[in-house]
Amino acid sequence: WARRTIVFLGIIAFCVIALAITFSRGYWVGSIIALGCAYLYMPSDKKQRFILYIGSMTLVAVIVIVSLMGQIIIDIISAMGDRLASIITAGMDLSIRNRMVESAAAMDEILASPIWGYGLGYYFNFHPLIPYLTPTWYVHNVYLYLWLKLGIFGLSAFLIWYGMVLYHAYLCVRRLSDPFLHPLVLGIMCIMIAMIPLSITSPQFIQKDSILFLALGTGIIERIYRSNNWTAPLEA
Repeated sequence: WARRTIVFLGIIAFCVIALAITFSRGYWVGSIIALGCAYLYMPSDKKQRFILYIGSMTLVAVIVIVSLMGQIIIDIISAMGDRLASIITAGMDLSIRNRMVESAAAMDEILASPIWGYGLGYYFNFHPLIPYLTPTWYVHNVYLYLWLKLGIFGLSAFLIWYGMVLYHAYLCVRRLSDPFLHPLVLGIMCIMIAMIPLSITSPQFIQKDSILFLALGTGIIERIYRSNNWTAPLEA
């Protein structure tokens, strides 16, 4: 048990450090959302262990890192705090403002062909606040990306499919008692929930690593859901 706990704490520490050094506000907020969702659906005894693991690992990490790195880590933590605080004043942030300009240009293109879209190979132009090559196929807001490329029918089909998978995951979480499968499905479901707001500024549904996760995660959910012969109103 002690060895397994040490391994788990090591994995948590690695994930926290990897997340921190991304300096991505979207991933920070998405992680908080995912952990919050997971906490809500955990059994009571697991909630206590969850808080204990996270709290103890955070405390130990802070003590060890500060003692080893001193002023350097304090400066890094300060910069991370400033980065996180910039979420409150996002309208003043150049990166966010540039993505708003990008989204506005994409929306203009969408309104010209809202039903059918333009196809995945379509490029559009916009005048960025951060100068670089203007023609682009990429939109940070993945919902606008799907609408632009696939039209309203393609966007609707994707959102319906995504919602159905989440609904099936919710049913699995409510009914599963297996000590391995329950937390597995819960983790997948919570990450997928966190992807919904995160994809407004970071296109999770078209990035290679996220697509791989969605393919594996949704496959696991649907396999478990269907293997138990459950029926649901949305199954048709």
